[in-house]
Amino acid sequence: MTLAPLIFLVIGAIILHEFGHILTMHRAGIRFKEIGIGYKIPFIPSLSFKIKWLKNITLKINHLPLGAYIKTFPEDDKKFEEFSYAKQSVILGAGVLANFLYGGILLIIIPLLSKEPLIKIISDFRFMATAGALIALALGYKFFCKYMLLILGVAAAGLMALVLIMEPNATFGNFFAMIPATKIALSNLQTAFLAAAGISFLLGISNSIPLCPLDGGQLVYFLLGRLENQKIRKRYKLASLIIFVALLALGCIYVCHVFASL
Repeated sequence: MTLAPLIFLVIGAIILHEFGHILTMHRAGIRFKEIGIGYKIPFIPSLSFKIKWLKNITLKINHLPLGAYIKTFPEDDKKFEEFSYAKQSVILGAGVLANFLYGGILLIIIPLLSKEPLIKIISDFRFMATAGALIALALGYKFFCKYMLLILGVAAAGLMALVLIMEPNATFGNFFAMIPATKIALSNLQTAFLAAAGISFLLGISNSIPLCPLDGGQLVYFLLGRLENQKIRKRYKLASLIIFVALLALGCIYVCHVFASL
């Protein structure tokens, strides 16, 4: 498999995740001062650009391509805390939703890149099911963010823990047997699309896990802010950050192992 298109498509998944947040934040009246791609290594300068058409927001391209982030103004952070749960869930869930939509679109494109007749491709049940799921997700995004985001996050965390305990050498490869285009021999470009779709889905699912600073964790954090006892909120944030850092280290090892085997 050629790595260049895969890297390009994965960067697209990361950017679209943040764009989902940016779009919903902008609609809610939240201002942001910096958008970062990747994470900075201390004492090493990053590339910085001013985006004039976004009111001179700073775009930073950092060294570790493990995600992205958005920085808002302090007064807007306070404004966000005052939003209703429904509004907070839509903003925080928009990145996860963007990853699911992006991954689904890539899955639809894969069979279209083959030499199979178009009518045969679009009449395939799995192709139609994928397209239908995308439409349903796009139309019902508020329901998904409000009710399903945390359920998905808890389920994903439980499933990942179960897989690590029961099958420590398992991978997510078997999942791809259910999608369109696997009945035909895949070209290098199709394989790149398939891998990028899987990474985009995984990025969305992992961001729904209720651990700070992930989207699911931030939603729980803001929910706990409605309690009178703020010690619970602080303890939750500290504990989830410790678990997150440990999982991030394991994830980096796994990604290095996957790319080494390509």
